[in-house]
Amino acid sequence: MSTATILLTADEFFDFTHRPENRDRMFELEEGEIVEKPTPGERHGVVCGNIAFLLGLLIRTIKRGRVLPNDTGLILDRDPDTVRGPDISLYTDIKKYRDLSLKYIDEMPTLVVEVLSPSDKRGRTTRRLNRFLERGVGVVWMVDPDEKSVTIWWQGHAPIVLEGDEEIANIPALPEFRCKVSEIFDVPGAG
Repeated sequence: MSTATILLTADEFFDFTHRPENRDRMFELEEGEIVEKPTPGERHGVVCGNIAFLLGLLIRTIKRGRVLPNDTGLILDRDPDTVRGPDISLYTDIKKYRDLSLKYIDEMPTLVVEVLSPSDKRGRTTRRLNRFLERGVGVVWMVDPDEKSVTIWWQGHAPIVLEGDEEIANIPALPEFRCKVSEIFDVPGAG
């Protein structure tokens, strides 16, 4: 006798992830099914923090937008629902604080950033980022802390790989943004 899998909606998944017993765990929803993810380490956190800071400077400069770090839930599909938690999402529209969702978002961001963790596979992460592009995200980055590189691609454009003092600049969805790749991996005072 087989048992049917009960598929969760994004709202049911939100409630599940906010139960007290799940407070310190990370999950995503894949076509209605819960998938647990390992929590990342310190290096991953520093890289995400640096990127969020640099993107935060951008939105202060252009006077619009918001940066969503910490795997904020983004609804990619409905029926069955898929909820992903990109490491960082950047929105460049204008939205008032009172209009921000208390739950997951189904509006696609301008930018999605995934920082590779030791448990991540490059091919799987590439497929994941391609799915964001298919859903309307303007540009995606795959950041590799081991290689200290950033791979950037957007719809209809071959990926570009940047490293060291090469500059992230002149990206169509983010024309005002520029920084050296090395800034993403910088630990102030460490030399």
